Amino acid sequence: MIVLSLYSTPSYSILARPSAYSEAVRQVMFDIPGVNWNRAEGAYEGAPEAIAIGAKRLSAARVVKVVDKRERGTRGTLLAGERWGLTELRGYQVEGVNRLAQMLIATRGALLADEMGLGKSAQALITATYFTNTVLIVCPAMVVRHWRAQAQRWAPQLYVDVLGYETFRNLVAKGELPCKVYGMLILDEIHYLSNSRSKRSRAVRAWLDANPSILRLSLSGTPMTARPRDLWHPLDLLWPGRWGREYTFQKRYCEGHYEEIKGLDKAVWKSDGKSNEDELGERLKACMLRRLKSEVGAELPSLTRQVIEVEVPASARDMFNRAQLSVDVTGSYGDAISSILSTIEEHKLDECIEVAQGALTGDSRVLILTTRKASAKQLGLLLDAPYVTGETPPEKRREKIADAQCAIATIDSVQVGIDLIGFDVVIFVGLDWLPSKLLQAEARVHRLGAAKAKPITVYYLVAVETVEEVVRDRVIERLHTFGQIVGELDSAFEGDLRGGESEEDVLAAIVRRLSA
Repeated sequence: MIVLSLYSTPSYSILARPSAYSEAVRQVMFDIPGVNWNRAEGAYEGAPEAIAIGAKRLSAARVVKVVDKRERGTRGTLLAGERWGLTELRGYQVEGVNRLAQMLIATRGALLADEMGLGKSAQALITATYFTNTVLIVCPAMVVRHWRAQAQRWAPQLYVDVLGYETFRNLVAKGELPCKVYGMLILDEIHYLSNSRSKRSRAVRAWLDANPSILRLSLSGTPMTARPRDLWHPLDLLWPGRWGREYTFQKRYCEGHYEEIKGLDKAVWKSDGKSNEDELGERLKACMLRRLKSEVGAELPSLTRQVIEVEVPASARDMFNRAQLSVDVTGSYGDAISSILSTIEEHKLDECIEVAQGALTGDSRVLILTTRKASAKQLGLLLDAPYVTGETPPEKRREKIADAQCAIATIDSVQVGIDLIGFDVVIFVGLDWLPSKLLQAEARVHRLGAAKAKPITVYYLVAVETVEEVVRDRVIERLHTFGQIVGELDSAFEGDLRGGESEEDVLAAIVRRLSA
C-alpha cells in the first residue's frame, strides 16, 4: 500500500508526499481545486482542508495509508490585555475577534460571515488594531458614513480611509490610490465582487496584485447570493490560488459543463448548477466564521413570517403561460420571469394597503418593501407616507423614513447598511429571485439593539397561480443550497415562505407547472 505522508509548510499549505506514483492518487488529488503538484518537493500541495479531503477519500478506498508528520502547535489567544472597545463586545464577538486573528496569522486572509445584524463591523475593526495602524475599508456607497462612525467608535487609534466601491474603482483607474500605505484591506459586502469580470472586481484584483502582502479581511452576511459560482472570485481575492482556477472550481462545485446549442454547431459553458456541495461546505468552514442569531443568544425580538396569498386578475395569471412559453423557447427562467414580476406587483397594492392600515390601527410601525420604484411612489401617495428608492441619495435614506409611523422603500434601497430598528410590521409586496436580498432587507429591522422592541411580523404577499409561485420555490431552493454550502440560515424562513405547504407539495407543484 502507498504511504501518503503529510507535512506542514511555512505558507500554511500542506504537502502530501506519496511513497510511489499512483494514478488513483493523482486523479483524486487533482479533482480538488487548488491542489497542485510541487515538483521540487515531490508532493501534492494545497490548503489543509483540501489535502485532508483527498487523503480521507483515498484512505477510505484503501488506496493509501496516511501518515501525519505535521508539526503540532498551539494557536493560543491574542486577547492579552485590553483593547479600546473590547470590553463592550458581547462574548461571541470577542470569540469572533480571536478567530479572525487566528485566520489572519495563518493565511493573511479571513472571511466573517455572521448572520446579518450581529455586529460584524465592530469585530473587524477591533481585529485590525492587533495587526496594523492603517486600514483601507471598501464598501457600498450607502454605508461609507456608517463605517466612518464605526471606526471612530471602535478603533479611534487607527488611521482609516473608507471608500465606496465605485470611488475605489475610479481611483485605481486613475492611478491615484497609493500602494503599500495600508496594513489591512477590509472588504465589506464582499459578495459585491462575485462577478470576476465586473469593473469593480477587476479594480480590486489589480490593486491587490500590486499589494500582495496586505492583510485581507472581508465581511458578508450572505457570501453566496444565488449560486455556488458566486463564491469563487471573493475567495480567490482573499486566498489567491487556494481554490484553483475559476474553470476548475466551476467544474467541481457548480456542475460546470459544455452544452450544445440546438441548431448550431457550437457549445457554451454552463455553471449555474451545484455539485459536491458537502465538500465545498467543508472547505468553507476551514476559512470562514459564521454564526446565527439563534446560536449566539443575541437579544432580539421574536420574528414571525406569514404568507398572504393574493388573488389577482385572470390577465395576470395568464402571464405565467406566456412566461412558460418563453422559457421553452429560450431555456432561461430569469429573463422571462423577471420581466413580468413587476407587473404582477401592481395587482397587490390594494391588499398591501389593507394589511398596512390594519396594523397601523393597532399602533404598529409599518415598513413596506417593493421591487418597483413606481409601486413605492404610488403607495407613498396613497398612504401619505415617506418613501425611498434607489434614486434617493444613500445618506438621506435612513433619515427620511426611520422615524415614520409608516414608510415605503424598494428592497434594493435598504438591503444594505441602514438601521431601521423600531418597525414591527414589514410587508413585502413583491419577491426577488435572490433570498439574500429578502433576508438582508429583513435584517435592517431585526438586529442588535432591538431587544426592547415589539415582536416583529413579516408579511410576504404572493400572487397565487402566477409566476410568483415559481419565484417562491426558487428562493426556497436557493436557501437549501446556501445552507448546504455556507451554513444554515434561519430555518423558519423556508417554512414561512411556503405558507405551510410540505416539501413534497412544493416539489410536486414545481413538476406540474414545468411539465404542463
